[in-house]
Amino acid sequence: MARAFRKHPDSVAGRIAARQARAAAKELRRVVAEPEEDEGPNWLDLTLDSTGEEIEAARRTTFGEQDLDAPLPAPPPKSAVTIRACPLGRQWRRWDMFNSPRYHAVPDGARPAVDAAAHSKPVRHLGLLPLSWETAEDDAAFVPMTTAESGEPEWRWEKGSPRHLHAEADLDGRRVHVDWTHAHKHGPGRTITEIRIFVDGRLEGRGGRCGCSLGVGGNDLPAVALIGSGRALSVDDVTDDASRRGFAPQLVAELWEVRSGPARP
Repeated sequence: MARAFRKHPDSVAGRIAARQARAAAKELRRVVAEPEEDEGPNWLDLTLDSTGEEIEAARRTTFGEQDLDAPLPAPPPKSAVTIRACPLGRQWRRWDMFNSPRYHAVPDGARPAVDAAAHSKPVRHLGLLPLSWETAEDDAAFVPMTTAESGEPEWRWEKGSPRHLHAEADLDGRRVHVDWTHAHKHGPGRTITEIRIFVDGRLEGRGGRCGCSLGVGGNDLPAVALIGSGRALSVDDVTDDASRRGFAPQLVAELWEVRSGPARP
């Protein structure tokens, strides 16, 4: 699948992810060798009978002294918006990993192109594609989620969620539009990241990941789209923790020479 692009030795996103994995492994070895003293309860220690003091202690242990109610970093002002039409639509705001609509579902008409891109094989790295990301007008910074829209209690959505950034570029006369969306929800706690690539207004590639406090999740990033002439664009998210990074996820767009992969049965 598309993971072959991240595993390619020339992949910039792959090298960043590998460096992050080595750092995480090093930190894990340090924690095992030097276990820290228990500073108090965390979220998993709480029960329905927990007192306000115990809940506050768990908050400090889990999140440190950061103010969870502090305002989020300011997004780019609306006056900076240059993308006037986004092909993503609005359904993305209700994407979920458990409930419908599922974040990874694509229209039947787009499935052949999306599958062909995901099964293509990277042959040669052609360099990075610089993209100027901007906050979309339907991002929660401008349009907060409501119960009327989602059908769920507002507390299920973390402050500032769901998020939507997008960017556009011209490649050999073809208009490429890339969307990055991210949601952090509660009950149970879960995060969903989805990247979609449109070429001349048509969905040509996708990739995403999800994770849940219950221990389930999945990852089929990067998103890959074929753009003609034996080339493809991959877009990967290598942010350590997108849900806590305000409005600056680390996204890597790379161009590739590719060959077709095996057809799906």
